[in-house]
Amino acid sequence: MKTNYYVLLITIIICVTESFSQNSNKTDLESRKVLILNENINTEHFDGFPMIMPDGLTLYFSSDRPNGLGDLDIYVSHRYSTEDEWQEPINVGLQINSPASDHSVTISNDGHYLYFTSEKAGGHGDADLYVSYRQDITSDTSWSIAKNLGAIINTNKLEACPFFHIDEKETKLYFVSGRDGGLGGMDLYYTLWNDKHKTFENPVALKISSSAHDMHFEPEKGLIWSSREGGVGKHDIWIASFNKDKNIWENPQYLKQPINTEFNEGMPSITKDFSELYFHSNRPNGIGSYDIYIAKKNKNN
Repeated sequence: MKTNYYVLLITIIICVTESFSQNSNKTDLESRKVLILNENINTEHFDGFPMIMPDGLTLYFSSDRPNGLGDLDIYVSHRYSTEDEWQEPINVGLQINSPASDHSVTISNDGHYLYFTSEKAGGHGDADLYVSYRQDITSDTSWSIAKNLGAIINTNKLEACPFFHIDEKETKLYFVSGRDGGLGGMDLYYTLWNDKHKTFENPVALKISSSAHDMHFEPEKGLIWSSREGGVGKHDIWIASFNKDKNIWENPQYLKQPINTEFNEGMPSITKDFSELYFHSNRPNGIGSYDIYIAKKNKNN
């Protein structure tokens, strides 16, 4: 009888601890001051789709600033430390950028592969996922000609916003898709890398998708960009918790101000130590139509 009691007690403690972890992350993010990035990053044009590398020293984003190659180009910027300003960004080049819109970067853990979204001609749908390779991971412009990920991933609809993630030795590529059979306009999916056959497998839908548009999922901390009901604005950033027993993400909660506003916030990207959250927004008093913002962890926390 006592054994059953202790099993029940441990189960309750685990559930409470996991819930507290999510709630503490949510409270932490909501307590932060939101700042706009410097004018090396933001311009009077569109600047968005940020992707911060885990160490916080490299930032990829997309912009339609002048002298680009297309509608939206992918840029990269560096800094020497997290206390330094971002340097002048570099266009990653015509091997990746096209005359159309190119955006939503994710980099493999080894730094050799770049996955991104492109609306370039010759794809399967409105937008497709592509991959490019570089031998030298210190070079920003030596990427190979991007290759379409093919019909297993891409459909005649829209696929976008990939996120490369290794979880318990499984390599996954999370992304969003408007393919038939989903819950809403855009839904969340992942695909497993099959190392034996050197290909990604058939996509699996995430149950955390809604009947609205879910436009990005960050599986490190369960951050979601969504237009689902119950948020602050039309597009908001949400945070979910992971249920280890069910092996699913669940219970998404929107982040309150100052992260979300009555305007549009999206494309959350966070450093590995959780100290810096990057996202884009069209809130007032910015520099351009959309700008990139940072919510930095309070030093006292």
